[in-house]
Formats: sequence, C-alpha cells, structure tokens
Amino acid sequence: MKNDNERIAQKTEHMKDYLRGYGRADSAALQAFNDAYLNCASWADAARAELSRRRARFVTLLDDETLDLIAQGAIDLPAIAAQVAAELDAQARNRGAL
Repeated sequence: MKNDNERIAQKTEHMKDYLRGYGRADSAALQAFNDAYLNCASWADAARAELSRRRARFVTLLDDETLDLIAQGAIDLPAIAAQVAAELDAQARNRGAL
C-alpha cells in the first residue's frame, strides 16, 4: 500500500496530466481558468460538496421507508456496509484458499 506522500504525489501528477490535456485542447480556456480560479480559496469546499453529492447518490436508490429508518438512526448504514465488506472479504479469502 502506498504511503500518503506517494499517494498525494501520484494524484498531483494525475491533476497535472488532466490540466495539460485541458490546456492542449484549449489553451485560452486554461488561461481563463487560471485567471479566474488560481487564487480561489474555495476549492476544498467544492471538493467536499462533490464528495457529499456522490455519497448521497447511493441513498437516492433507497425506498422512503428505508430512508426514514436511516434518518431516525434505526438503521446504521456505515455499520451495515462495514459488515457486508467484511463478509465479502472473508468470502474472497475462502475462495482463494480453495
């Protein structure tokens, strides 16, 4: 497993590659992006909002009764997800041992 510094360096290079491609396709758009957003302090807020939106996408698949139970705390979705992940991991290990 990569340590945090390696992971951050890799993701930083991915962002550079993405922006290089963006700039190659439209250098004026990249310059406008830099001019408008280079010193923007809200990138972290935008990233947090996007993560929240992506997490919320899962719950849109659930019926109203299940959502009500989650909202009331009667169903602990993170605990259930952890339990299912452990079950699947155990199944995968058992398949590997066969």
